[in-house]
Amino acid sequence: MSKVWVLVEGETELAFVEQVLAPCLSPGGVEVQASRIGAGRGRSGIGTYDGLLGEITKVLQRRDVQYCTTMFDYYGLPGKWPGLVEARKKTAVADKAKAIEERLSREVSKALGAGCEDSHFIPHVQMHEFEAMLFSDPKILADSVDPGNRKLEQELLAIRNRYHAPEKIDDGRLSAPSKRLQRLIPTYDKRSSGPVVVQRIGLPAIRSQCPHFDAWIRRMESLGPKSSVNRRRKRK
Repeated sequence: MSKVWVLVEGETELAFVEQVLAPCLSPGGVEVQASRIGAGRGRSGIGTYDGLLGEITKVLQRRDVQYCTTMFDYYGLPGKWPGLVEARKKTAVADKAKAIEERLSREVSKALGAGCEDSHFIPHVQMHEFEAMLFSDPKILADSVDPGNRKLEQELLAIRNRYHAPEKIDDGRLSAPSKRLQRLIPTYDKRSSGPVVVQRIGLPAIRSQCPHFDAWIRRMESLGPKSSVNRRRKRK
């Protein structure tokens, strides 16, 4: 088994990794565990860049972990976050994420120094935030939080139809996916509802509509022993 440690932003992402992602990757020989960023310091959340960098390097230096990855939202990143200025100049979602992820990858490589495997770090920033995935199926989303509310279903569907993909729902202060949900569903609770809705929609459906998220999952799937065998066979 290849062991991947996921540093997540909060309780919702932690529940997602434990309840959804880990069972998905385990059959392929990839063991996934997660912890909240800043949890060791008595708090969680993205916090400071230096704090995140320190946690990543500590995980990569552990002997019982082969890989480290991240799961935090692009939305709400502090204004001085490295790579954010470059990301905001981009128009494509993939390019925005790439600007943040490549900068973080370079900084991790510097922090590790010579002789350490920075290739075992898989940077991932969620575009634009966790709630975007819930718009992969507005009907299931509506039925999960308010069963039988057809008006809510149509409102959620209207939002989804304005964008080519859920990950393209913008990150405006009032128009980010979570803000839209809070306005339409005052009782929506991210921690309790988020992972449940994702489970009901199913990873295959979400992956088919969220290409950046899908690329992250595929990268982790490739770490399993079965994938390694297949890669060796192809090279022969």
